[in-house]
Amino acid sequence: MNFEEQDGFIKPGYSYIRLYQAKDKRIWAPTVFGITSYLPDKLGVTETAPLIYINGIQEIGKSWPQTDYSDSSTLSTKQFSYEHNSFTFSFTALDYANQEDIQYHYRLEGLDSNWRNSGDQRSVSFQNLSPGNYLFRVKAMNSKGIWSKNDAIYGFRITPPFWKTWWFISLLMVTVSALLFYIINRRIRFIKTKEAKTREKELEVMRLNKEFATSQLTALRMQMNPHFIFNALNSVQHFILQGNVVEANKYLAKFSKLQREILHSSDQQFITIEKEIEILTWYLELEQYRFGESFTWQINKSADIEPEELKIPPMVLQPFVENAIWHGLMPRQTNRALTIYYDLYTEDILQVILRDNGIGRAAAEKLKQNEGVHRKNHESRGMSMVLQRLRLLQEQYGKPFEASISDITDLHGEVQGTQVILRIFIGDKAS
Repeated sequence: MNFEEQDGFIKPGYSYIRLYQAKDKRIWAPTVFGITSYLPDKLGVTETAPLIYINGIQEIGKSWPQTDYSDSSTLSTKQFSYEHNSFTFSFTALDYANQEDIQYHYRLEGLDSNWRNSGDQRSVSFQNLSPGNYLFRVKAMNSKGIWSKNDAIYGFRITPPFWKTWWFISLLMVTVSALLFYIINRRIRFIKTKEAKTREKELEVMRLNKEFATSQLTALRMQMNPHFIFNALNSVQHFILQGNVVEANKYLAKFSKLQREILHSSDQQFITIEKEIEILTWYLELEQYRFGESFTWQINKSADIEPEELKIPPMVLQPFVENAIWHGLMPRQTNRALTIYYDLYTEDILQVILRDNGIGRAAAEKLKQNEGVHRKNHESRGMSMVLQRLRLLQEQYGKPFEASISDITDLHGEVQGTQVILRIFIGDKAS
């Protein structure tokens, strides 16, 4: 019950308060607004939740007075530089009925995930916080175990240094990428220029080597022609010395026809297999005529050979044929035979197999030694020239131009003749 001026009480002009207790134990008290009364026995302790406030935030050298942070709708979003990253938060809780024994709990979201108990301490400090977004929360609990309904909240952000910002990192990446692109492109251009110059030098060296090899091959072909002519003239001389002028004339007629073909092909690096077989046939006919048809010969080819299309070096087989006749077959007494077979070893490699049933390499070598130096030099010069031609062709084209010579033996290891295998590149360069 309150009594005011309208009830006849005079408003006191001083702040001194006196309490009166009536017989019913009611206590009366005058106030600036009138007289009030209450019964002490009916007063109870309220169990309301404490109110929590952040009442101070201090950063090194600065402070900001705060009012009410218990309402999250007034959440602060203040930003701080990365150089100012240490703070002290002060807070307090109001509980008129239970002001003693209030306990405080706090959490800094962005740093901690769990609540921490500060006891009755009403401040907490954080040192050297990393750049990022933070939210400081604090709550209180009174002695009755009642928690504050709302947390006091303060949100803030520590900005990173400019060299850690996304725009600076992006700019740096773009700059570094551009620089790397420039350096790599410059290096590529340098390497390409260097490779181009090196390639030009290599091509020039290859051209010179090719010209040199071609000149060597031409020289060898020109040497082989006189060598073959010398052998043929020896045969003519043989007929004349025997007084057989008619046979000498026939031989000269055949020889002149063959020589025209040889001279025509001598300035060509490659001729068709068809032309090579034709020249070889005339040569074998001459040799057969010279030796009184004392040996037989055959030239065969596989069905997949196109003799008018495929090309090989001219006169490359003739020295082997000549060697087989002179040093393999002629020392044999009877049944002299020679076969030549053309086949494709691979798609672009021609294989020519030359077989004779002569006395074999060892016996021929022994016979040459017994007959003197002239016969030995006769064979070795022609063979060395054709082998040198094959080696130069292989160096020039980087493809197989090779020959192998071996004995033919029976089951008992007895020599039955000699075999020569030539493998010659017939690809696009040779054609």
